[in-house]
Amino acid sequence: MIYISLNHFAVKDDMFINEERTKFFDYITTVIPVINPSNSKSKLKEALEKVGVENGVIKDGDLADMAFFIQDMRILTNIVNEFSQYKEKLTEKGQKLNLTKLLAMIVYKNYHPKDFALLHKRAGKIYSCIQAKPLFIQMVLDERIPALKNALDKDYKLYEENKHLKECELRLIYLFKVRDLINDNVINFRINDKSYSFEQIANDEGLFNEFVAYDTVHYMHLAYYSHIAETSRDINHQRINQSMNLNQRLAILNNPDETFKCRKLQLQRERIKVQSYTLRTLIGKYKLGGSPLYKNLDLSEMMDVFIRRGFIDEEYYDYISYFYEGMMSLADRDLLLSIKRNISKEYTYHIDRIENFVEELLPYMFESNAILNNDLLDFLAKHSSRYEDNFNLIMYRLETENAPLDFLAQYYALGKEQSKVFKHYVDWDKEQPWNAIDLWHNAEEQNQLREGWLKYSENLGDNSQEWLNQHFDFITERVDSIGLNRCKHLVATGCFKLLNEKNSELLRCVIDNCTYEINVHNLCVITSSLQKENVTPEKLNLSRIVATKYTCFVDFIRNNIVKALPCFSVQCKDETQDSILFLLNNGLLSLEEKKNYLCRQINLLISSEGIKTDELITLAYQLFLITPTWNNVVVYYHCKHKDQDTYIKYIEYYAWRLGKSNFMGSEADCQTLFRDLLGTNLLEIKAYKSIIGSFDKQFDGDERLKNLEIERLKVLLSHSKLPFSDKNTALLKETDAYADYLLFHHLAFFENKQSSYFTKAEVAEKVLSSNKFTLEQKRELVSVIPENILLDSPMLANIVLDILSKSDMSTLKENTIIELLQRADNKGKRVRFVASMIDSFDYDFSKIEELLQILGGKYQEITKAFSRVTLTGNDWNTSLALALSRKGFISYSKSEDGKIRISTKN
Repeated sequence: MIYISLNHFAVKDDMFINEERTKFFDYITTVIPVINPSNSKSKLKEALEKVGVENGVIKDGDLADMAFFIQDMRILTNIVNEFSQYKEKLTEKGQKLNLTKLLAMIVYKNYHPKDFALLHKRAGKIYSCIQAKPLFIQMVLDERIPALKNALDKDYKLYEENKHLKECELRLIYLFKVRDLINDNVINFRINDKSYSFEQIANDEGLFNEFVAYDTVHYMHLAYYSHIAETSRDINHQRINQSMNLNQRLAILNNPDETFKCRKLQLQRERIKVQSYTLRTLIGKYKLGGSPLYKNLDLSEMMDVFIRRGFIDEEYYDYISYFYEGMMSLADRDLLLSIKRNISKEYTYHIDRIENFVEELLPYMFESNAILNNDLLDFLAKHSSRYEDNFNLIMYRLETENAPLDFLAQYYALGKEQSKVFKHYVDWDKEQPWNAIDLWHNAEEQNQLREGWLKYSENLGDNSQEWLNQHFDFITERVDSIGLNRCKHLVATGCFKLLNEKNSELLRCVIDNCTYEINVHNLCVITSSLQKENVTPEKLNLSRIVATKYTCFVDFIRNNIVKALPCFSVQCKDETQDSILFLLNNGLLSLEEKKNYLCRQINLLISSEGIKTDELITLAYQLFLITPTWNNVVVYYHCKHKDQDTYIKYIEYYAWRLGKSNFMGSEADCQTLFRDLLGTNLLEIKAYKSIIGSFDKQFDGDERLKNLEIERLKVLLSHSKLPFSDKNTALLKETDAYADYLLFHHLAFFENKQSSYFTKAEVAEKVLSSNKFTLEQKRELVSVIPENILLDSPMLANIVLDILSKSDMSTLKENTIIELLQRADNKGKRVRFVASMIDSFDYDFSKIEELLQILGGKYQEITKAFSRVTLTGNDWNTSLALALSRKGFISYSKSEDGKIRISTKN
C-alpha cells in the first residue's frame, strides 16, 4: 500500500451532491474561474503572442469565433502549447501554413479528440462533411442547371419556330390580333393624327412601339353605306403580348446560333464554377446549412461554425501531418501552399514535378489568380483532354471582366502552348476580351495581346476587325511573328483605312480581296505600288489607276466610282479618252459630279461617238470635252435634243481653233451654219471674227442682215461676205452699216452712183467725209444727192460747202447753195464759202449784202455805211476781207494785233 499524504484537493462543484462535500473536507474554499466567454479571445490572443504569433497574423474576428468555445484556462493553455508544437514541426523546412486554420484544427483536436483521431483514418464527422462536398455540389447543380438548361432549350425551340419569320411579320400578326379584337372593318390605324396602313406600322419599329405604348387605339374603319369613319377603343396590349409571346419571340429572332452557343458555354461555365467553390463557399452561398444532408451529419456547434467559416476545409491534411518530399519538391509544395492561401508568386515560378503537382490541385484552388503559372498552363493545355476541367478553370481566370492580362501577355512571349491558350481565350467571346485588351493600361503588353489575338483567332469580332481596319501598319510590322499566311488570311477581310508598302505580299493580298477603304491615301499607295512610281494626291486620277492594268483594282474602283471620284485630284486634268468616256457614261455619278470633275480636261474625245444619251452628249459639249472640228459642230447641230446655249458656248470656246480650218462638210451644212452663226448675233464678237474665215460663203439679200449688229456687218464687209448687189443694197439701207457697205464697195458704188443710194444725211456725211473719193468724185456725188437730204443736216451742209468751195460751186443751183449756207453751222466754212462766192461770181453789192446778212452777227454790220467792224484775225475772216476789198465793197481792211479792222463805205 502506498500512502500519500495530501493536504489540498481541487474538486469540481458538481463532484458531490448537496452537503456531502462537507463530510470529507475540513475546510472548503471557492476558486473563481479566470476565463469565460467574454474574455476568452483576449486570453487566447495574449497566450499566442507569448509563443511568437504576432498581433494581426490571425484576425481578431477569427480568434473571437474560436475562443468563444474555450471556457477553461487549462484547455486554452494546452491549445496554445499544442499549436506552438504543431507549428514548429509542420513548418520546420520553411513550409507556409495558414495559422488561422492550424489554430482551429488544434481547438477542434482538444474538444473533439476522438473525431480528430478518426480524421487521420478518413472517418468521423468532420471527414464525413468534407467527403460530402460532391453531394453538395450535385445538390446545387440539380437545382440551378436544369432551370438554366430548360430556359435555354425553350428559347432555342422558340427560335427554331420563329427564325423563318421576320420581325415585321411578327408585328403584322400582332396588328391583325388587334384588328380581330376590335372586330371591326379596320382600314388603318391613326398615330399622332396620321393614318398608317398595317404594313407601314409593321415595317417601322418606331411606329409600332408608339402604337403599343398607348392603351387607346385610334383607327379608321368602314361603316354603313361604304362610309369611312374614325373610332377609338381601349386595348389591353399586355394581354395580347402574352397571348402570342411577342416580346420573347422578337428577342429570340435577334439571337442567332452564335448567341445560343455562348449561352451553352455559359451553362458549362456555371457547372464548372460551382464545382470549383470551396466547401465554405458552397454552404454559405447556396444556404446548404439547412439542407437534410448537412443536418444529418450531426456536427457539433463548434464543428458547424468551423466548417461554415472555412477554418477546417479540404486542406485539413496539411495541418495534421508531416510533409514528405517524395510526393513533390519542397519548392512545389511552397507554390501549392501559396495557391491555397491566395498568395501569388511570379508567373515564371518553375514547377519541378508537374504531374504530382497537378494531382494535388483541387477545384477551389482555381478561385484566385495565385493559380496562374506558366509551367502549369503549359502542362494543362498540352494535356487538355486529360485535364479538361482544370484547363478550363485556369482559363476562366483569364476570361473574366477584370482578368490579369499581364499574365496572358507574358505567356504569349514565354509560354509553349500559345495556340491552345489563345484560341480558348478568343472563343470565350468575340467582343468582351478584345474590349478588355483595348482598355489594358500597359501599351507593350496590349500590343502583345493584340498580336496573339490576331495570330490565333479564327474569325475576328466587330470591334477587333474595326481596330485592325485602322491599324494596317500593326500587322505589316508583325508579319514574322504572326506568320505570312495568317496575315494574308487576316487582311483578306475587313476594310483597311491606311495602307502601306512595307510588305508587298500583304498589300497585294489586300488589293486582290478589295479589303481597303477607298480614300486618297490608299489609292495613291496602291497605284504607286503597281505603277512602280510615286503617284501623289495631286496626280491621282482614274487614268493612272487604269494604267496599272491590275484588273481587280481597276474593276473595284470603277464599280465604286461614286466613292472614288472625290479622291481624284481636281487639279490634274489629263484623264485619257477612255476614262473620260467611262466617267461620262457612268449612271452612278450625278451630272453635277461629272461637271465638277470633267471640266477643263486636256485630252479630248475625238467625237461624241460612244456617248450613251443625248443628255450626256450635251454635257460633253458643255464641258468642252469634244475635239473642236467643224464635223463635231455639225453633229451636235443635228442632235435631236441639242441645247442651243451649249452649242453656241462650245463654238465660242473653241472659235480660235475652229477658225484655223476651213469648213469641211456638205454644202447644205456649210450654208446652214454660215447663216446661223454669221447671220445672227448669237456668238460673241471675238468668236464671230475668229470663225468667219472658215466659210467660203457670202450673204446676198438675206433678211437676217437687217438684225445684225453693226460691228458684225463691218466684219462681214471686211471679209468680203457682203457683195455689192441690189439685194444687199436694198437690205443694208435699213442698217447702220449702209455707209460702210457703200464705202467698202466705193468703186462699184461710184460707177453706179444714183440718188437712191443716199437714203439719209448720215450716209451722205460718211461717204463725203471718206478718203475713198477724190475732190472731184465727191463733187459729182454731191450733184446726185437729193436736195432734201442735202439740206437735212447742218453737218452735211458744212461738208458740202467745203467741197464746193474747193471745187466747182456751180454744181448746185444758187438757191440750193443759199439754203446750204443758211443750214450750215460751221462759221469758218460758211465765211470761207461766202468769200469764195464773192470771188467766183460777179455779184453786185446788193447780192453781197444778202450773203453778209446770211452770215449774221458782225458780218451784218459790214453792210452799213460808215461802219467800222473789228473781226478776229483768222484765215476765213482774212479771206472774206480780201474778197470784199477786191470787189470794192469796203473802204479798206487792216490786220493788226490779231484783229482785222474793216471800214465800210458811205
